[in-house]
Amino acid sequence: MLNLVFGKLEKTFRRIRSARQQRRWTKLQSKGMQIGRKVTLPASTWIDTPHCFLISIEDNCAFGENCAILAHDALSKLFIGTVRLSRVRIKESSRIGMGTIILPGVSVGPRSIIGAGSVVTHDIPEGVVAAGNPAKVLCSLDEYLDRQRTQIESSPKFKYSLYDINNLNSDRRAQMLRELEDTDGFMIAG
Repeated sequence: MLNLVFGKLEKTFRRIRSARQQRRWTKLQSKGMQIGRKVTLPASTWIDTPHCFLISIEDNCAFGENCAILAHDALSKLFIGTVRLSRVRIKESSRIGMGTIILPGVSVGPRSIIGAGSVVTHDIPEGVVAAGNPAKVLCSLDEYLDRQRTQIESSPKFKYSLYDINNLNSDRRAQMLRELEDTDGFMIAG
């Protein structure tokens, strides 16, 4: 009985969080920010709200938690009384890793990946993987995906339907720990 009550409460809180997040994105869009279709923007994404109209995120983009997108730079304000403003464009099907900071005047992608914790200070071209502070191109997206495919062939694989956190039991957890002792593994569809 208690599990039923907690389950209903959790579902209610999830709906409230989702509604708040949707209201936030709708408010930013009403101020001129462009957010495409099928964009994953966690609630923890920090958006330069006063200048959000300078930010555009195209379709099918995804952000990790705790990213920041800035369209202004006020560092010189104290010294010369100015604030730099510039557009930020995240192009279609780009992926932005957790904790990434995107500075004013930057364009990312399309089809580019920015590694977690990066600071994007300049344009990132189409179809590349970039990371670091400042973010630098590491390889093409095709090279990265080829390496991933090769690694998948010889690595432990776990079916998402069985190993997702909602289906993970103690036996499967122990199996994952054993198989991932000294190597990477991959969740796969199914």
